[in-house]
Amino acid sequence: MKKKFDIITIGGATEDLSFLINDYRLLDNRREILAKKLLAIEYGAKTIVDESFVEYGGGAANLAMAIKQCGLSVASWLAVGSDRRGQDIINNLKSHKIDTGLCQIIDRQQSAVSVVLIGQDGEHTIIAYRGANDHLSITSSAAKQLASDWLYVSSLSGKIWLKNLTAIFKSHKKIAWNPGQAQLTAGFKKLRPFLEKTDLLIINQDEALQLLASHPFDNKQLADYGQNMKKLIQRLWCYGPKIVVITADSRGAWSYDGQTTIHQPALPVKKIIDTTGVGDAFGGTLLGCLIKTNSLKKSLYLAAKQAAAAISQRGAQSGLINISKLIR
Repeated sequence: MKKKFDIITIGGATEDLSFLINDYRLLDNRREILAKKLLAIEYGAKTIVDESFVEYGGGAANLAMAIKQCGLSVASWLAVGSDRRGQDIINNLKSHKIDTGLCQIIDRQQSAVSVVLIGQDGEHTIIAYRGANDHLSITSSAAKQLASDWLYVSSLSGKIWLKNLTAIFKSHKKIAWNPGQAQLTAGFKKLRPFLEKTDLLIINQDEALQLLASHPFDNKQLADYGQNMKKLIQRLWCYGPKIVVITADSRGAWSYDGQTTIHQPALPVKKIIDTTGVGDAFGGTLLGCLIKTNSLKKSLYLAAKQAAAAISQRGAQSGLINISKLIR
């Protein structure tokens, strides 16, 4: 008999090389509705960093770490290369008692690695090499046989991401989904069939607006959605997800299930150290707590608590706290 898991996470895993930097400028790009600040470092020059460290990241791995802290059994379905880095990524998961039986080792491929630049305010910028992540291969038959009621799908990349996503959504499992850039860039028309089958959509405000921008809205309508969270979350819910959760950094998170809108404020922290992986910390904890408590309001609070812990420490995974002790 197959071992049954509470949740299986699907997506990427990386080794993160993080650098704390001070010698940079931020450029404001207000001309574009969806544009954010730009990080500027002198071209052709050497930039000295204040501190460096190696951690692990990637959506599927980060989510699994957060879910494990909720006291649930979890496995990850991801791909690594046949290199030292890939073995280190697998060993890191195993050391936290996350099942790696579904992990694929891609021959003659390098495992994913990211250079993470962390600014003075703790905000991060990621330069990512996807490597073996692009070669994750999922079939419908394999997805249907997964021994879990819930799948949490994070960013998928590579040329076959649409094939993988189609197989996942044919599994007849409950699905939590945080679309990645490849999915958001594909646009609303391609994503609509998947949104209609999503049980829990977790997305940040910028990603939500990017998704709407691929729909026939003009700039004035998009600007209105950007300023009115209630309108934004209700619009996304109309596309089919049973529950929509939108995060907005220091302003907290909102949820909508077709009847009730809940706002969970961000919890205070003494100092923001590193924002890397905070979205995964929030999302993994939210689903884990929702399964254990069946209370969306309480799950949002505990997810906010985990997010506050995550941004108070270095790295995407090292700051997580044991949430299971707080679940009653």
